[in-house]
Amino acid sequence: MPNRLGVAIGVLAACLAATLVVLLLAQRPAPQVSVFSSGYAGAVAPADVRPVRFVLRDENGQRETLDGYGGKVVVFTFMYSHCRDFCPLQAQQIRAALDQLGHAVPVLALSMDPANDTPASVRTFEAHQGMLGRMHFLLGSARALAPVWAQYGVLPETATSKHSDRVLVLDRSGREVVSFPPDALTPEGLAHDIRRVERLSPGAAAPNA
Repeated sequence: MPNRLGVAIGVLAACLAATLVVLLLAQRPAPQVSVFSSGYAGAVAPADVRPVRFVLRDENGQRETLDGYGGKVVVFTFMYSHCRDFCPLQAQQIRAALDQLGHAVPVLALSMDPANDTPASVRTFEAHQGMLGRMHFLLGSARALAPVWAQYGVLPETATSKHSDRVLVLDRSGREVVSFPPDALTPEGLAHDIRRVERLSPGAAAPNA
């Protein structure tokens, strides 16, 4: 009997402790988002930036263009599937931002290593990062991707240098509104700026652009 009583008391104590933890987490304030005078957490792009036009294929062979997103706000980034440092971290930050938003937002990742990015390696990367079905990875030859890299002002991964690394929020016309370098990207900041861009009128420039 004493043993049973001790077990019951232990179980009750564990339940009470778990309940307390849940209550404390629920009452914890949401992380504050640090924003610039523009009202954005990311760096605002110049007002004369124009949408980049391309036609590429994703890891499923699906044709991808910005025009194909029907006036939606898009998250656009630059990755390669064998990356072991910044790319997985960026994917996790983007995934957490999408979870905070609570609604679907298109995410496009432009391949920065066309020689080694394959549909299979991309799907493995996406599965490991919890982004399978939530992100489209734009693939192609170096010749096909080079004009897109040039228009976005980025450099690919090479044997001697790291690729350019940014996360962009594009407005409903496909124009870059804000960007985040790796050291400034947070789920809260990205979610904040996506919401703000979603409220912009089509074609409207961001403040202080």
